[in-house]
Amino acid sequence: MYEYISGKVVEKNLEYVAIDISGLAYLIYIPFKTYEKIEGEDVKLYIYQKVKEDDIRLYGFYTKLEREVFIKIISVSGIGPKIALSILSSFTTQEILSIINANDHKMLSSVPGLGVKKAQKLIIELKDKFDDIEVDNNLFESKIIKNELKLALSSLGYANVDIDKYISDSEIQEINDSGKLMKLILKKIGNKIK
Repeated sequence: MYEYISGKVVEKNLEYVAIDISGLAYLIYIPFKTYEKIEGEDVKLYIYQKVKEDDIRLYGFYTKLEREVFIKIISVSGIGPKIALSILSSFTTQEILSIINANDHKMLSSVPGLGVKKAQKLIIELKDKFDDIEVDNNLFESKIIKNELKLALSSLGYANVDIDKYISDSEIQEINDSGKLMKLILKKIGNKIK
């Protein structure tokens, strides 16, 4: 079992990276959140090795927490590495922990390849497995509010607006009122158009 692999990135795409160590390149499957964090040539990824009869695969993560969440997700029967990577690609580790704590199977089932029944099963089986990890629920609440604001803007004709350009998580926590947040965003959009 590998703890981590550190070396030079010789190939990088959305599904995997190839890391060269002394002339030997390791193919490592990664979630999108890890892909986003890999910058430059040198990288260190925490590794999980999956061995099957006819296949050996390495999965890499930018943090130990990402790897720990991945391992716990694939420990649920019926959930394989592909779906686990999709979950870690769709949400940060803190968001995943918040979703599980909030029993939000609707949010979790939005992950490609994960239906409502599997999402419910995942939440039930993982509920007590993350007790030792601290969860920042504010980040998750901010994401929910941003999704609601994006839907509201879309209904007003502002399609594909990048909410993060107009409102920060700290503003959401401070204002804590959807109506006022919407007015603030519309004002900022109006100022940008002028």
